Amino acid sequence: MQASTFRPTSAADIPIWKTIALGEYRDVSSLRSAFDNSPCHVRIGVSVDEAIGRPTFPFAQSKVELDLVVVSVDELGFPEDGASLEAIYARALSIGLDLCPPDLGPALRLNYLDQPRGEFLHIAMRPVALYNRDLIDFSLGNDGASLLIFGGDARSQLVLPGLVRFVFVQSRPDSIVRSTSSSKDNLAKH
Repeated sequence: MQASTFRPTSAADIPIWKTIALGEYRDVSSLRSAFDNSPCHVRIGVSVDEAIGRPTFPFAQSKVELDLVVVSVDELGFPEDGASLEAIYARALSIGLDLCPPDLGPALRLNYLDQPRGEFLHIAMRPVALYNRDLIDFSLGNDGASLLIFGGDARSQLVLPGLVRFVFVQSRPDSIVRSTSSSKDNLAKH
């Protein structure tokens, strides 16, 4: 695979890849039930299974739609040998992308059932802690036999190569306006 010549200077330069709704799975029971009843075989990594089962794992409690983009480390302007997770996230945030909420990984796995064989996507997210205090993030893949969701090392200094592809959230321009006008309406009532 060759390095890309695409170099976005703002989030608006990156096409929306998928739009996903969060809030359908509001607890670990509903999420595990969805995995059990998925029309495709999904393998859940041990660390992901532990993370989603922790009482502190955050599930969206109301429905929200998020626009997602996929961008590689290389496309963010880093060399082929990569950059640290911290630098990757800082660059993405500087062009207007956002990190994904933790429950996006499992929800995306359940909604992205036509993932091409051999494709792996790293979810850009704040790490979640396991009981042993290891910090992990999530990745999705298709290894040819199963659709996967697995946990990986999420230390900020971990270096990832240029070809690794990340899923980020692209903010909607109207979401700020809506939340701002709602806030003004609420303030006017008090």
